[in-house]
Amino acid sequence: KSQSLNEVFSQLSTQGNTVLSMRNKANRLEELFVGLLEQGRES
Repeated sequence: KSQSLNEVFSQLSTQGNTVLSMRNKANRLEELFVGLLEQGRES
């Protein structure tokens, strides 16, 4: 690890970028799966 996350966020801020949220892919896949299940119940 050559950089800490703090350094990465600092560099992003310096370049005018803002990180609003961070999620891992597992959460997104879980949300997609739950959403599909809920859609199936509504049909």
